[in-house]
Amino acid sequence: MRPEDAAAAGKEVSRKNLDQTYREYKRLKSAHQKVIPVEKRQLPPGKTVQEHKEIAVEVRKRHAREFGKEKARLEKLADADAKVTGRVKKLESILGKLEKKPKYGSADKLQDTTGMRVVARDTASVIEHIARVRAEYEIVSEDDYITKPQESGYRSWHGIVKGEDGQEMEIQIRTPNQNDWAIWAHDTYKPQTAAQAELAQSPEVGEYAHAMSEWMARQDEGEDPGPRPRASWKIQTIFKTPGTAVEH
Repeated sequence: MRPEDAAAAGKEVSRKNLDQTYREYKRLKSAHQKVIPVEKRQLPPGKTVQEHKEIAVEVRKRHAREFGKEKARLEKLADADAKVTGRVKKLESILGKLEKKPKYGSADKLQDTTGMRVVARDTASVIEHIARVRAEYEIVSEDDYITKPQESGYRSWHGIVKGEDGQEMEIQIRTPNQNDWAIWAHDTYKPQTAAQAELAQSPEVGEYAHAMSEWMARQDEGEDPGPRPRASWKIQTIFKTPGTAVEH
């Protein structure tokens, strides 16, 4: 066998192994999303599991009643070409957040039971939408990852605001590029197979993620972004995420 044929055969075997890794990743992701029985959750102390569940049910009902009105309020602020989406956390998600972050103590203290997102066309539009939200809502807290991106490359504005009935909710504002990047990063870093965990912590993935974030930011700011960063075939195969702008 010629050396080039042997190399091609070896690469094909590696691709098959990576495809198997990706299938295992999808299996683990499906298992990760299965509902955990409430009695098996490790919820914050001070209340019984049943009390936590009852509070969470009532909190979700209150947010669900107000959701349509609050989404319409945000849509009224947004440009016609901006996309506004939102959701009220499901009961399982509320309990899961309490289990993961017991500092909140109870479901009625969570700040993102209602979450909404504005995807605006470019960086200038994002900044304009942030200004509108600040003018319209009482801001409880905010994290500006647009002007100060996270080290990973994540870019978005997060605001905890008070709705008309006083309930706290979260609003995120970002560009389509930033949204695609965030979806890719979410699927890349959790849940993970052993192979993914190893690759995700490698400089290779971090450098590619940061390069893509910078390249997209130049696009969003109306600059010539230059050549698109290229991911290795290993990253593409192990972390393929159909439908996002990051995938090659």
